[in-house]
Amino acid sequence: MKTFLVLTLTLLVDLAMAEVEMCEMADLAAGTVENPTSTPLVVNYPENNYIYVGFQACQGARLTIAKIFGLTTYRVHFGEANNTLYTVSLLTYATISETVVFSKAEESPLDCNEMRYFWVKVIDGEITFGKGLQVGSDEIGTVTSNYILGAHLGTDSTLDSEGNYPVKIELQCDSAI
Repeated sequence: MKTFLVLTLTLLVDLAMAEVEMCEMADLAAGTVENPTSTPLVVNYPENNYIYVGFQACQGARLTIAKIFGLTTYRVHFGEANNTLYTVSLLTYATISETVVFSKAEESPLDCNEMRYFWVKVIDGEITFGKGLQVGSDEIGTVTSNYILGAHLGTDSTLDSEGNYPVKIELQCDSAI
């Protein structure tokens, strides 16, 4: 009986730690902060409140999360300021201004030659993001606001290049493919 219990627990742990299969997306051409190149974010699992994304870039990859009531957008920046910062900014269309609401310095969040993986979780009132392919691990930061709704992830969301180099992108594969 003990052996059965141990095997069952081992299987449950293996399922919980399952590998995330990532698939290559079309590369984004180089852009700038003022004029980024963009592609729509494809969320293969809309029932989840998180996504996994991989970036291979020298600097300036960004995830833009939804227009909230058509007036505001949250942007999660990876590798801002010559690849030394993570930032989250709030873009307000009514005043056409962008305000940094979170900033964390880290040397080289992105790599020109290697894919770096991140997770972004959006629930009502909160955006949390971190490194790796397991939600909740290696958390970088959290932004809270009453205007953030979990349903916004994937709705009018884009992946953007705002650096001087192309960006290679990977997203979680659709298991139906």
